[in-house]
Parts: sequence; structure tokens; C-alpha cells
Amino acid sequence: MADWKEDGKQTGREVTKAIIQVDRMLQIALILPAAVFIGWLIGAGLDRLLHQHWIYIVGIFVGTGAGIMQVFRLLHELEKKMERSEAGKSAGGDGAEDQAGEGDGRIQKEPK
Repeated sequence: MADWKEDGKQTGREVTKAIIQVDRMLQIALILPAAVFIGWLIGAGLDRLLHQHWIYIVGIFVGTGAGIMQVFRLLHELEKKMERSEAGKSAGGDGAEDQAGEGDGRIQKEPK
């Protein structure tokens, strides 16, 4: 859990960390059902367009595969971030320097 100060209040940085963690967990929880639904929707649309009655099943499987792949991608990214955070703490920092903007899919340039 988040660290509490002596008076029982959290600092702004700790609250921000907690919100980011909740956001990532919600992403993981919602990606798989959303991907399956989108796959089913595309398959059902193709069924209707092509006058078939089986393509929606393929859409469900493709959506499930895409959802599982994205969940593993997010979990791997979260694991790498936690390792960096632990390494930062052991090196004397608090490991929070990289917290914001990480995991949002944007490529970040390193300063020269």
C-alpha cells in the first residue's frame, strides 16, 4: 500500500502513484473483454456483409488472442518498471522519477 505520513495523510506523489497503479490494473481487467467484444463485432459485421454464419466465431478467437497478447504485453511492461523502481531504491533514489508517462505507448527520447 501507499506510505502514510505520521499524521495519517498521504503525500501528493503517493496518491499519484496509487492512481496510476489503479489505472494500469483497470486496463488489464478491461482489455480482454473489450478485445473479445470487438472481435465478435467485426466478425458479426463480416457475417452480415458476406451472408455467412460462422465468421463471428473466428472474430471471437482473434479478439481473444489479441486481448491475451496485450495483457501479457502490459504485464511485462509493469514487471520491467517495478524492476527499475527497485533498482532505483537500492541505488539511493525513490524510483519515482520515471513514474509519469511510462507505459502509455509513447517512445521517449533519452537526453543527450
